[in-house]
This record gives sequence, structure tokens and C-alpha cells, in this order.
Amino acid sequence: MPATGKVYIYNTTNQAVKVELNDTDLEGRIPANSGGDGGYLPVQSAEAVVPRNDASSTPDAVFATNNTLELKFAGTSNKYSSIKIDPGSYPTNTDLVLYVFYNYIVLISPTNNTIVYSGGPS
Repeated sequence: MPATGKVYIYNTTNQAVKVELNDTDLEGRIPANSGGDGGYLPVQSAEAVVPRNDASSTPDAVFATNNTLELKFAGTSNKYSSIKIDPGSYPTNTDLVLYVFYNYIVLISPTNNTIVYSGGPS
């Protein structure tokens, strides 16, 4: 089954963030949340939609089985060294949503509303 799923990344912080997945920088920066008159609103942009790939379709797995993630904010960097995604429960043809907080991330499945991973930097 081809990997057709995507990961939608939402930045909930007041700073733009650069994302590095499995030692590869994702293009662009994810802008800071918009806040303002409308209140709290996490930002999701075109740079923050990442196609998932497994090892059978590409030499570099992307949001499949084992992952490392680094979030680069102005003046600091947070590393998440062991993000495991069970391929039986969340195959790469399904979408996931990643919420970025300053010192914490939450990866969820919108299909069954479950938390795939949550934690702070390692």
C-alpha cells in the first residue's frame, strides 16, 4: 500500500519554528500562532504539511515507525529522539496531526482521536 498519509503540523507558540525530522530540515519555517483579536489560534501552513513515507517507498522514512524530531526556536533547540509510530495502528496511508508547544509535542490520529505520542524534549 503506498504511503499517502500526511502529517499536519500546528505551531501553538508565539515564535516561528524550524522543524528537522530524521536529520533532514523541512522546508520553510512554521509561523507563530496568530493570537490577536480572534484569541488563540494555532497556525498551520503549507510548509507544515509533510507527506508520510515508509522505508519500502523511500530510503528515508518520514513519520513512520521510528523518528527523531528537532524543533528550532530562536535561541534554542528541542530534540525528541524517540518518537515511535506503530505501523499496524497508524499505517503511512493515514493522516496524523502534530501540535508543537514550546517544550512539548503531541502527535494524534484524527481517525480515531487517540494520542500516538506525547512528550517533552530528551
